[in-house]
Amino acid sequence: MARQEQMRDQNLAVTLRTIVDAATPLSRAQVAAQAGLARGTVTGLVDQQISNDPGGTRWERLIDDAVDMFFAFATAKADSRRNR
Repeated sequence: MARQEQMRDQNLAVTLRTIVDAATPLSRAQVAAQAGLARGTVTGLVDQQISNDPGGTRWERLIDDAVDMFFAFATAKADSRRNR
């Protein structure tokens, strides 16, 4: 279960970063293509976030911190595995 959660978190970070970095609004299919994810994955992630914050801007305010935290965690994990 932990691997599934990690994959979901990673996919969410990539999806959010793709959306935030876009110069213009993107469709879910465009986000999926640019992020290298399946359209169904992006649709599920986007739908979940919309239901968590309908009409809000919470994710826009938190994206940079969330992505930084995720990559710091992932880097630390990778470093600890290399040092074994």
